Amino acid sequence: MSILHDDSIIDGCLKGNRLSQQQMYKCCYEFLMRICRRYVSNNEDAVDLMNQSFLKILTHLSSFRKHENFEAWITTITVHTAIDQIRKNKRYRERVALSEDYKVELFDYDQITINVAADKMMADDIMKMIQQLPVLTREVLNLNVIEGYHHKEIGEILGISEEASRWHLHKARQILKEKLSVNKKIKVA
Repeated sequence: MSILHDDSIIDGCLKGNRLSQQQMYKCCYEFLMRICRRYVSNNEDAVDLMNQSFLKILTHLSSFRKHENFEAWITTITVHTAIDQIRKNKRYRERVALSEDYKVELFDYDQITINVAADKMMADDIMKMIQQLPVLTREVLNLNVIEGYHHKEIGEILGISEEASRWHLHKARQILKEKLSVNKKIKVA
């Protein structure tokens, strides 16, 4: 089911109708906020990122084809907006320089498993753990695990080496595994 139940909202937005834009914002708000919260550590930054994304969605709405999946289209715009924001962040640039210095052992990531026991832990708790990760580590985790990018692509997107991307994913998994093992509700494999 689409988050927009009526194509007339898109048509109205294309015509610059403020009421249609407001309706689209209301329909997309929660969906976009879930994406934005994955990339930032606090709610204010998530709202800011979501508003930037929504502005880009409205600006580029004429390029959306109605036969496309609207959710996938706005997800792509939102993820790219988050990546652009990361690149602009000065602290990010400093972390990139540091991450290039890491010498990474190659791990068989298929052998590293975390039994998240999703039925025992609320998604919000997991999201809070992810938000507490270091910025670049969180970004690599999001891009790899959630968005499905490969390490080479992540390296190109974030301006880091493929090995640094692998290191950050490994570090994210280590940190999450430690946090999950501390949580008495679940057992980690």
